[in-house]
Amino acid sequence: MPYAWRLFRPVLLVTLLAALAFPLATPRTYAQDDDGESPVVIQGSLQLEELVQTLVDAYLERNSDAAVTVDAQGPSQGFEALCAGEADVVMSTEPISDQQIAACDAGANFVETVIAYQAVVLLAPPTAEVTCLDRNLIESLWSLGAPAEVTWADLASPTLTGPVSFFGPESFTPAYQLFAALLTAGELRDDIQLQEDPAAVLDAITAAESSALGFMSLADYEQTGAGGLVTPVAVRNERGECITPAQSTLEGRSYPLASSAYLYVNAASADDPAVEGFMQFALLDETGAQTIAAEQGYTVPLLASLEYGMNNLLEGRAGRTFSRPITPVDVPTATEGSVRVVGTSQLYSLTQSIANEFQGQYIAAEVTFDTLGNDAGWQAFCAGEADVLQATRAATDEEQALCEENGIDPYTLDLGSEALIFAVPASNDWAECLNAENVSALLGRGTDEAPAPTAWNAVDGDWPELDLLLVAPPRSTGETDYVIMSLLGDLTFAVRGDLVTDDDPLYRAQGVANTDNGLTWLWWSEFQGSEAEVSLPAVDAGEGCVAPSAETIRDGSYPLSFPVQIHFSQQAFDNPILRAFLWHFFERGSIETLGERPFEGLDIEALDTTVRDEVFDLLSAYEETAAEAAPEAEATGEAPEATEEAEVAATEAAPAATEEAAATPEATEEAPAATEAAEPAATEEAAATPEATEAAE
Repeated sequence: MPYAWRLFRPVLLVTLLAALAFPLATPRTYAQDDDGESPVVIQGSLQLEELVQTLVDAYLERNSDAAVTVDAQGPSQGFEALCAGEADVVMSTEPISDQQIAACDAGANFVETVIAYQAVVLLAPPTAEVTCLDRNLIESLWSLGAPAEVTWADLASPTLTGPVSFFGPESFTPAYQLFAALLTAGELRDDIQLQEDPAAVLDAITAAESSALGFMSLADYEQTGAGGLVTPVAVRNERGECITPAQSTLEGRSYPLASSAYLYVNAASADDPAVEGFMQFALLDETGAQTIAAEQGYTVPLLASLEYGMNNLLEGRAGRTFSRPITPVDVPTATEGSVRVVGTSQLYSLTQSIANEFQGQYIAAEVTFDTLGNDAGWQAFCAGEADVLQATRAATDEEQALCEENGIDPYTLDLGSEALIFAVPASNDWAECLNAENVSALLGRGTDEAPAPTAWNAVDGDWPELDLLLVAPPRSTGETDYVIMSLLGDLTFAVRGDLVTDDDPLYRAQGVANTDNGLTWLWWSEFQGSEAEVSLPAVDAGEGCVAPSAETIRDGSYPLSFPVQIHFSQQAFDNPILRAFLWHFFERGSIETLGERPFEGLDIEALDTTVRDEVFDLLSAYEETAAEAAPEAEATGEAPEATEEAEVAATEAAPAATEEAAATPEATEEAPAATEAAEPAATEEAAATPEATEAAE
């Protein structure tokens, strides 16, 4: 439990003093087990020794034939041992430094994982109305040697003016030790009123007419249920952003008063079954870090982060992964600017949802959309009139030549493929392939002389005499217009008015499955996960019947399929908002949004790892080149010409083709995007959405 330190305080004190007095007391000799094999050797941080030793004890209790030793002599010696090949795992509360990496003469490499987080939470009385404090102000308030008298006016409280009283847990608590370690002075002020447990700190802050400013760990804050009584004070970082302590800000490493518990695995040991077995237990077993870290007062990483660390190990993904810079773009969230997005409206809702979240973070930025279709979109993009293009087809030779003429080198985010499919009941053994003539008869309004068919045999004489039930998506979402223009190519086609409509694709599919005479149409991505017992008819667009499948949709042979791509103009990378917008596609929220839309062929794991790393390097290369060019431009008095050099560097850093996320046949993940509603036309017959025009292109 978070308060368990009290039980072991005397023992910990003796252990700590002994370790400080005799830093080399633990010999670097590695015992052999009965089989003569070397044990897994863990070295590094004294601060993490208790956590890791408890993990080891739990692992050995379950695996009695295993051998693991913990030799905590500090992270510096641990990294030296890793470089010398004498340690399999190094525990550290700080990320490995450039100097420590450079000191590895033998070129030893490492795999980085995280098993826990710690964070300090600042709490003020609700009556103080203090919601955010600057990181530098916190340093000056809480460090040893800080002014003895601090008033609430110094903290910009609009309601309190009297002196501040400082409260916190006792000096041997993890929260106290972490807070001291986070301060430059390395020690906290000496007039803090130390309390036996976090509940007492909370009582002091929430007491009537309280003047207490206190702190505790995030784990203790959550366990005490303080959330219903007092809200943590956010911490303003160097970019002027107020960051609240929370799981998400620890995962993103944006909260300034936090620390991670790293386990660095020697890359040379990554394939050792003994090392892999221990790390598998520590990261993924429910009784490993997920339980033990929580019991010791740490915040446990999300399972996705633990799995990511294990995948790094299994795949041999060496180097910084968790501790690399959080973002490759140094763009303050108050930066003003705009990004123009053009192209197909079929991807509008997807891009718009990501753009909305982006503008919630970059409050002075604007993302504008001109969904003019693929043709006009490619023209605007290749003419340098747009920053981003969302497209459902590749560039023509003429469009590619225009891009080259204007120096437009796109970075392409390939999200896989989408398709429009038809669905009929599993018992339907007649509508095995639909062609343009069938679709025209099924969807056409008809006339007084030739009314719209109401039975299947009225569409095709060889089909049975069954009532026809058409269950359609709303016209505004674009599926119907896409079908019409892809197969009929007629913008004026009049759709019958007796369609049963519903905007839930899974409901439509299941509804049709429950009939013997139904037909519906929907996006392939929306159909994924459906358990409806339906058949998916093939489509003949003039070159024979092709059934929808993962393979035919990926290779484009299914007539109603199309690629899903978002292109970013590297020529426009001098626009900081564009760089930030591109990177935002790889933020956690955006990855989750993309993961909810399973476009065929999109590998969401590759998008979140390999492709993310490639884009990180692409943007980092641009930032570095632009930063190097800026002082030269200032020295010569010329306007910075960093963009050309930066574009070259960025192009070299970019992958040859952005196929990582959508290349493998096994990959599947991503989704549709509802399209813009159609503008009402003068007549109902002409009510075609933008998708209709795009399909004609």
